[in-house]
Amino acid sequence: MRSTALAKWLTAASVIALTACTNPAGKSVGTPRGDAGTLVSLADTTRATGDPAAAASLYRRAHVLSPQDPAPLIGLGETLNAIGSYLEANDAWTKALAIDPNNSEALNGFGVTLTGLNQPHLALARFQSSLAVRPNARAYNGLGVAYDMLGEPTNAQSSYRSGLSLDPAHVGLMSNLGVSFALSGRYSEGISMLERATAMPGATARDRLNLALAYGLAGEMEKAEALARGELDEQAVLQNMAFYNTLRGMTDHAQKVAALGQLNQRVSPASGVR
Repeated sequence: MRSTALAKWLTAASVIALTACTNPAGKSVGTPRGDAGTLVSLADTTRATGDPAAAASLYRRAHVLSPQDPAPLIGLGETLNAIGSYLEANDAWTKALAIDPNNSEALNGFGVTLTGLNQPHLALARFQSSLAVRPNARAYNGLGVAYDMLGEPTNAQSSYRSGLSLDPAHVGLMSNLGVSFALSGRYSEGISMLERATAMPGATARDRLNLALAYGLAGEMEKAEALARGELDEQAVLQNMAFYNTLRGMTDHAQKVAALGQLNQRVSPASGVR
């Protein structure tokens, strides 16, 4: 089914879609023992099948049964990030890190929450702490999103590249790097990277709309419109074309990222850093 939404990038949410995805559904870390473990496994499955409200309830019940295990809180935080409930997620991450301050998954999830709350400076600290625990592509992706939000595309692009050195097939990193290039005026590099991303098996409609965005910013409106028509209804296509023109007239990188983030927030909650 075609979406009636405008192009979905990162919101701070993924700010940059930033293409910024949550931990894969059904992948909670450190499942606790006993009944709590059963609840976490059931919550993982429930989240994967698209019922975040029920999954969140199960994670909360598991936390009550096993209050010193971070796994239920991590699952809860990821679920809340996915639906844009960042204030509630903030509480889950705070509790998880009080139990395990060096849990890289919790640090990454907290960073995603902070980008969703438009607090990129604080998000940087969380992602950097995650990288201090262990190098990981998700933290570099989040770091790039935060830097893009702060109007620092050089640092953002360096972060995405570092993530790709660890995980060369990470579609979210490719997509975010391509968008960052395009927003900073490096159109050919952005288009090339996004064409690479959209050719990957894990590419989504958001990645294809990111490529349409890059074409639009480069002034290749026919290509942008053709791609958008594959994902959006007619009204949304026209809205996207107008948005590309508006974005082309802006010069400040942080303002471009903010405009894109505001657009995503109006359309739907961000899904977090991929």
